[in-house]
Amino acid sequence: MKTIILSLALMPNIDYLKSIYSSEKVIIEKQETYKKQSFRNRYLIAGPNGIQTLIIPKKKDNHHKCKTFDVEISYDTDWQTLHWKSIETAYNSSAFFLYYKDDFKKIFSKHYKYLWELNLDFLMLILTSMGIKKEIIFTEKFVKIYDNALDLRELIEPKKSNIFQTYPVYYQVFSEKYPFKNNLSSMDLLFNLGPDCQNYLSKI
Repeated sequence: MKTIILSLALMPNIDYLKSIYSSEKVIIEKQETYKKQSFRNRYLIAGPNGIQTLIIPKKKDNHHKCKTFDVEISYDTDWQTLHWKSIETAYNSSAFFLYYKDDFKKIFSKHYKYLWELNLDFLMLILTSMGIKKEIIFTEKFVKIYDNALDLRELIEPKKSNIFQTYPVYYQVFSEKYPFKNNLSSMDLLFNLGPDCQNYLSKI
Protein backbone atom coordinates (compact mmCIF):
# COMPACT_ATOMS: atom_id res chain seq x y z
CA MET A 1 0.00 0.00 0.00
CA LYS A 2 1.55 3.29 -1.06
CA THR A 3 -0.94 5.86 0.28
CA ILE A 4 -3.75 5.17 2.73
CA ILE A 5 -6.36 7.32 4.42
CA LEU A 6 -7.46 6.57 7.98
CA SER A 7 -9.71 8.09 10.60
CA LEU A 8 -7.89 8.92 13.83
CA ALA A 9 -8.30 6.12 16.37
CA LEU A 10 -7.70 6.06 20.10
CA MET A 11 -4.69 3.83 20.72
CA PRO A 12 -5.36 1.96 17.46
CA ASN A 13 -5.54 -1.79 17.06
CA ILE A 14 -3.18 -4.14 15.21
CA ASP A 15 -4.99 -3.83 11.86
CA TYR A 16 -4.62 -0.06 11.99
CA LEU A 17 -0.92 -0.30 12.84
CA LYS A 18 -0.28 -2.89 10.14
CA SER A 19 -1.91 -0.60 7.58
CA ILE A 20 0.38 2.26 8.57
CA TYR A 21 3.43 0.00 8.69
CA SER A 22 2.78 -1.28 5.15
CA SER A 23 2.18 2.15 3.62
CA GLU A 24 4.49 4.87 2.37
CA LYS A 25 2.23 7.83 3.08
CA VAL A 26 -0.60 8.19 5.60
CA ILE A 27 -3.49 10.63 5.31
CA ILE A 28 -5.46 11.19 8.52
CA GLU A 29 -9.08 12.27 8.06
CA LYS A 30 -9.70 15.43 10.06
CA GLN A 31 -12.84 16.81 8.43
CA GLU A 32 -15.29 13.95 8.91
CA THR A 33 -18.46 14.16 10.98
CA TYR A 34 -18.08 12.37 14.30
CA LYS A 35 -19.81 9.00 14.58
CA LYS A 36 -20.65 7.22 17.81
CA GLN A 37 -19.77 3.63 18.78
CA SER A 38 -16.35 3.64 17.13
CA PHE A 39 -12.70 3.32 18.08
CA ARG A 40 -12.40 7.09 18.11
CA ASN A 41 -12.97 7.10 21.86
CA ARG A 42 -12.53 3.46 22.91
CA TYR A 43 -9.88 0.75 22.86
CA LEU A 44 -9.50 -2.89 23.87
CA ILE A 45 -7.03 -4.43 26.30
CA ALA A 46 -6.51 -7.96 27.61
CA GLY A 47 -7.32 -7.84 31.32
CA PRO A 48 -7.47 -10.53 34.02
CA ASN A 49 -11.11 -11.23 33.14
CA GLY A 50 -10.70 -11.24 29.37
CA ILE A 51 -11.08 -8.45 26.83
CA GLN A 52 -11.86 -5.12 28.46
CA THR A 53 -13.23 -2.06 26.65
CA LEU A 54 -12.05 1.31 27.93
CA ILE A 55 -14.04 4.37 26.83
CA ILE A 56 -13.19 8.06 27.06
CA PRO A 57 -16.40 10.02 27.78
CA LYS A 58 -17.42 12.97 25.63
CA LYS A 59 -19.30 16.08 26.62
CA LYS A 60 -23.02 15.50 26.13
CA ASP A 61 -24.39 16.56 22.74
CA ASN A 62 -20.97 17.88 21.80
CA HIS A 63 -20.55 15.17 19.15
CA HIS A 64 -23.92 15.73 17.42
CA LYS A 65 -23.16 16.51 13.77
CA CYS A 66 -19.84 18.10 14.60
CA LYS A 67 -16.41 17.51 13.14
CA THR A 68 -14.27 14.88 14.80
CA PHE A 69 -11.62 17.44 15.76
CA ASP A 70 -14.26 19.49 17.64
CA VAL A 71 -15.36 16.71 20.01
CA GLU A 72 -14.58 17.66 23.61
CA ILE A 73 -13.63 15.27 26.39
CA SER A 74 -15.75 15.12 29.54
CA TYR A 75 -14.05 15.06 32.93
CA ASP A 76 -17.23 14.58 34.97
CA THR A 77 -15.79 11.19 35.96
CA ASP A 78 -12.18 10.44 36.78
CA TRP A 79 -11.75 8.23 33.72
CA GLN A 80 -8.00 8.93 33.56
CA THR A 81 -7.36 7.23 36.90
CA LEU A 82 -9.75 4.38 36.09
CA HIS A 83 -8.11 3.73 32.72
CA TRP A 84 -4.61 3.82 34.12
CA LYS A 85 -5.48 1.43 36.95
CA SER A 86 -6.96 -0.99 34.41
CA ILE A 87 -3.85 -0.72 32.23
CA GLU A 88 -1.55 -1.32 35.21
CA THR A 89 -3.58 -4.35 36.26
CA ALA A 90 -3.46 -5.75 32.74
CA TYR A 91 0.17 -5.05 31.85
CA ASN A 92 2.24 -4.45 34.97
CA SER A 93 3.78 -7.90 34.64
CA SER A 94 4.30 -7.71 30.87
CA ALA A 95 7.84 -7.76 29.53
CA PHE A 96 8.09 -4.10 28.50
CA PHE A 97 5.49 -2.19 30.54
CA LEU A 98 8.07 -0.66 32.88
CA TYR A 99 10.06 0.57 29.89
CA TYR A 100 7.17 2.48 28.27
CA LYS A 101 4.75 3.25 31.11
CA ASP A 102 6.05 6.72 32.01
CA ASP A 103 5.45 8.04 28.49
CA PHE A 104 1.88 6.75 28.47
CA LYS A 105 1.15 7.93 32.00
CA LYS A 106 2.35 11.41 31.05
CA ILE A 107 -0.33 11.65 28.36
CA PHE A 108 -2.99 10.20 30.66
CA SER A 109 -2.10 12.88 33.22
CA LYS A 110 -2.71 15.80 30.84
CA HIS A 111 -6.05 17.58 30.72
CA TYR A 112 -6.84 17.60 27.00
CA LYS A 113 -9.81 19.62 25.82
CA TYR A 114 -10.28 17.82 22.53
CA LEU A 115 -10.37 14.08 21.85
CA TRP A 116 -8.53 14.64 18.56
CA GLU A 117 -5.47 16.05 20.33
CA LEU A 118 -5.34 13.18 22.80
CA ASN A 119 -5.69 10.56 20.07
CA LEU A 120 -2.97 12.16 17.97
CA ASP A 121 -0.51 12.27 20.88
CA PHE A 122 -1.14 8.59 21.63
CA LEU A 123 -0.70 7.64 17.97
CA MET A 124 2.59 9.50 17.65
CA LEU A 125 3.86 8.00 20.91
CA ILE A 126 3.01 4.49 19.72
CA LEU A 127 4.64 4.95 16.32
CA THR A 128 7.74 6.49 17.89
CA SER A 129 7.98 3.73 20.50
CA MET A 130 7.81 1.11 17.76
CA GLY A 131 10.28 2.94 15.55
CA ILE A 132 7.74 3.36 12.74
CA LYS A 133 8.47 6.45 10.64
CA LYS A 134 5.92 7.50 8.01
CA GLU A 135 4.89 10.66 6.23
CA ILE A 136 1.61 11.73 7.85
CA ILE A 137 -0.60 14.53 6.58
CA PHE A 138 -4.10 15.69 7.54
CA THR A 139 -7.10 16.40 5.32
CA GLU A 140 -8.15 20.02 4.84
CA LYS A 141 -11.58 19.15 3.42
CA PHE A 142 -13.77 16.07 3.39
CA VAL A 143 -13.53 13.93 0.26
CA LYS A 144 -15.94 11.01 -0.05
CA ILE A 145 -13.98 9.00 -2.63
CA TYR A 146 -10.21 8.91 -3.07
CA ASP A 147 -8.81 7.80 -6.42
CA ASN A 148 -5.15 7.73 -5.44
CA ALA A 149 -5.32 6.34 -1.91
CA LEU A 150 -6.61 3.19 -0.26
CA ASP A 151 -9.57 4.27 1.86
CA LEU A 152 -9.38 2.55 5.24
CA ARG A 153 -11.49 5.00 7.21
CA GLU A 154 -13.91 2.22 8.13
CA LEU A 155 -11.20 0.55 10.21
CA ILE A 156 -12.43 2.85 12.96
CA GLU A 157 -15.71 0.89 13.12
CA PRO A 158 -15.57 -2.16 15.45
CA LYS A 159 -17.53 -4.42 13.09
CA LYS A 160 -15.22 -3.59 10.17
CA SER A 161 -11.88 -3.48 11.93
CA ASN A 162 -10.65 -7.02 11.25
CA ILE A 163 -9.27 -6.94 7.71
CA PHE A 164 -6.45 -9.44 8.13
CA GLN A 165 -7.25 -13.13 8.35
CA THR A 166 -4.36 -14.33 10.48
CA TYR A 167 -2.60 -12.89 13.49
CA PRO A 168 0.60 -14.59 14.65
CA VAL A 169 0.29 -15.55 18.30
CA TYR A 170 2.52 -13.73 20.78
CA TYR A 171 2.73 -14.18 24.54
CA GLN A 172 0.17 -12.14 26.48
CA VAL A 173 0.09 -11.61 30.24
CA PHE A 174 -2.89 -13.90 30.75
CA SER A 175 -2.00 -16.46 28.07
CA GLU A 176 -2.14 -19.29 30.60
CA LYS A 177 -5.68 -18.28 31.55
CA TYR A 178 -7.22 -17.35 28.19
CA PRO A 179 -6.68 -18.14 24.51
CA PHE A 180 -4.80 -15.56 22.43
CA LYS A 181 -6.72 -12.30 22.01
CA ASN A 182 -6.06 -10.77 18.61
CA ASN A 183 -6.33 -7.26 17.21
CA LEU A 184 -6.32 -5.46 20.55
CA SER A 185 -5.02 -1.96 21.25
CA SER A 186 -1.47 -1.31 20.12
CA MET A 187 -0.54 -1.07 23.80
CA ASP A 188 -0.98 -4.82 24.11
CA LEU A 189 1.53 -5.40 21.33
CA LEU A 190 4.00 -2.81 22.59
CA PHE A 191 3.98 -3.85 26.24
CA ASN A 192 4.38 -7.53 25.35
CA LEU A 193 6.81 -7.37 22.42
CA GLY A 194 8.62 -4.06 22.84
CA PRO A 195 11.25 -3.54 20.11
CA ASP A 196 10.04 -6.63 18.23
CA CYS A 197 6.74 -4.98 17.20
CA GLN A 198 7.85 -4.19 13.65
CA ASN A 199 8.96 -7.77 13.13
CA TYR A 200 5.52 -8.94 14.25
CA LEU A 201 3.71 -6.51 11.93
CA SER A 202 5.82 -7.68 9.00
CA LYS A 203 4.45 -11.21 9.46
CA ILE A 204 0.77 -10.29 9.22
